[in-house]
Amino acid sequence: GSTVRWRAFPRLELLGTASVQTQGDLLGGQGTGRATLALDDGWAGTVGLEVRRVELGTARWSGARALLGLPLSEKFRVATEIEIVRPDEPRDRGAYWPWVLGAVGYRPRPEWDVALGVEASSGPSYRAETHAIARLSYVFERAAR
Repeated sequence: GSTVRWRAFPRLELLGTASVQTQGDLLGGQGTGRATLALDDGWAGTVGLEVRRVELGTARWSGARALLGLPLSEKFRVATEIEIVRPDEPRDRGAYWPWVLGAVGYRPRPEWDVALGVEASSGPSYRAETHAIARLSYVFERAAR
């Protein structure tokens, strides 16, 4: 695969990716285009739009996604993503498959990070499913800036 990134303006980044994928004897690939706008000079808050196309075996669909990440304070951050997928062959799962993610992050000290995310979706395998994940991480050494 390949990725091209272009900082078109100080607060606007354009990203394109394309990849060829194999699964057994199947050959396919996917492509993505994303525009991300920074809401501040430090890129702490961002809003973005993404389009994607996937073709591999029976997985053939196009999707559009909106992304938002906002710092609430020095210690708290929230993020959300909403995607609508239109499968080429929806079968009995509906013409559109929605997907939504909500996440909150907390950084009590510069080396510690705590995050919680919840996603809900519909797709080719399930009419509805929900997942949650929590992460606790520690940075042992920060590079000098």
